[in-house]
Amino acid sequence: MEFQALHEKAQRCADRYHANEAELIGLLQQIDSTRGYQALGYASLHAYVVGALRLSDDQAYQFTRVARKAREVPELKAALDQGILNVSKNVSKERRMLSVIEPAKPGEWIAKAATLKQRDLEREVARLVPRSAVIERMKPVAHDVVEFRSAIDARTEALLRRVQNLESRRTSKPSSWNDTLSAMATLYLERHDPVRKAERAQARKSAPIPSQGRIGATRYVPAHVAHQVSLRDRGQCTFTGAHGKCRESRWTEVHHVTPVSKGGTSVLDNLTTLCASHHRYLHTLERNAMYGAPFAQCAPLPGTP
Repeated sequence: MEFQALHEKAQRCADRYHANEAELIGLLQQIDSTRGYQALGYASLHAYVVGALRLSDDQAYQFTRVARKAREVPELKAALDQGILNVSKNVSKERRMLSVIEPAKPGEWIAKAATLKQRDLEREVARLVPRSAVIERMKPVAHDVVEFRSAIDARTEALLRRVQNLESRRTSKPSSWNDTLSAMATLYLERHDPVRKAERAQARKSAPIPSQGRIGATRYVPAHVAHQVSLRDRGQCTFTGAHGKCRESRWTEVHHVTPVSKGGTSVLDNLTTLCASHHRYLHTLERNAMYGAPFAQCAPLPGTP
């Protein structure tokens, strides 16, 4: 029947396709080892696969990774040549397997990748490498929106949450993860990007020399004193109420214990860290004590109902 002939033709085409995959892996290994992509004007093997071979970014990543791992683990290349594994057919399974396969025991993981179901293989890999349960990716979901996915360790989570708190305090509004990562990336580039450093140096050369004025505001807290306050209070609100210390660490400000209006100065012993809410609360008490008005309730922190 006609459909049977079409089926057989499709099977032969698929066989050639998978054989070509194995051959392509071998060619990429040679190009990579000789850095032939550089002579063709590409900075990396990945860029060569995308630009010259016109594979997608995801395909280029997978083929490049498999080619390099197969050079480290020859048994992997043999499994590809024999059709036991296929790059495009088992993309997700190979990604899991590549994160754990080692030259010492390659056969075990090749067999698992070839025989186990995707979910079962994920469990086996995650048992050894927990972070491998999440595949890193950046996937476009709209014209200017990208879904970012990654696994991070507990230490990195703590660092990110601290930066999120500081960015929320700086902008006086809750910082999303997008805002937080953007602020981190911007600051890093400002400090380490050689192009931006050169731009700043050029701007300094052409900028007029500012006049030397003096700081007249008595509420000014010198940077070195503000640093001492942060180190002492660890960035947490020190207000103590009936239920203990507040300990808010996001919306914090420096407060003069003895008000400037009453002769208080910006020395370490006269400064403390308060959250914005308790800062307003204490100043409300001070104004009410001065003018005899009933004090208002403490205002909520930014971003809270």
